[in-house]
Amino acid sequence: MHAAIHRQDRIFRSLLYGFIFVWCMHLLAEALHLTFRSCPPLLLEQVFRFDAKLFNVPFSFSVALLLYVAWLAFVHGRQARPERPSMMGWWLIGAGCCAIVLAMIIGARQLVVGTLFMVRRFPALLVGVSAVVLAAGAVLVRFGWQLDPQTRRRLLVAAAVYILGAVCFEALSEAYCGRRFEPGMLLVYVVVSTIEETLETASFLLTARALLLHRPGL
Repeated sequence: MHAAIHRQDRIFRSLLYGFIFVWCMHLLAEALHLTFRSCPPLLLEQVFRFDAKLFNVPFSFSVALLLYVAWLAFVHGRQARPERPSMMGWWLIGAGCCAIVLAMIIGARQLVVGTLFMVRRFPALLVGVSAVVLAAGAVLVRFGWQLDPQTRRRLLVAAAVYILGAVCFEALSEAYCGRRFEPGMLLVYVVVSTIEETLETASFLLTARALLLHRPGL
């Protein structure tokens, strides 16, 4: 038991140190670019900038982290009791992480536009999608209710942090994106977008920690 806890703690610390490294390199790249705005700092910014449009180091780290979280969820799903909603709940969490990865690769906006186009062209899809979403929501509510209090609290905190970054600060980032070339606005945009991406990746780390510390007992 103690060996397993030590191994899980070592895994989480490795993930945390990796994120701290990426975050510090992002700040360094942005600081150099804001100060000099020359070619070498710009190249460093392209490699370490928090931007979902760039397939760079932070993007790859987030994708790898999400896939690891999905794998942990699928493992818990295999270990859960089939007669209870825990198995389906874990599988839905894993599928949700894979869906986020897909949205990151394709682009969330393009994915939403494509979905709306398909629904508009085939209205019957709206009924099917709504039924699937409602059924998944019902399963997740039952799943969360039956989780142990510590894991439930950790997952709720992770979800709240993700919503804060992906919804609230995403909206602010989009609002300032078009104004970043105005005098003094580039720094504001960099700060807001950094907070947004930091919150999103932090939610992935919190989810990984919750799953690493969870003791299969459902």
